[in-house]
Amino acid sequence: MQEAYAKLSPALAWPFNFEVDLTIMAKNTPDAITIGYLAPLIDKIKSLGSPIIVTGGDSKVFSSFLGDSIVDNHLVFKGMKKLIEEGQSC
Repeated sequence: MQEAYAKLSPALAWPFNFEVDLTIMAKNTPDAITIGYLAPLIDKIKSLGSPIIVTGGDSKVFSSFLGDSIVDNHLVFKGMKKLIEEGQSC
């Protein structure tokens, strides 16, 4: 996502601050860009209800914003294994 922001404008080429507090107003540009990206995304995910299962390379980062989320970096592989064991194809 950072690369996409930088392509829009060099002025947006700031690293995200994943330690930012989404509940307060940003005090600098990197935090403002991070909050502008993360706050609506996190709010939408939370609005969908639980359980929230987070997977992938940034799962630990996103789970810190989601509260009672479950991190499972192997969920896709578990599903593939189950399909193979049951003799089904994708």
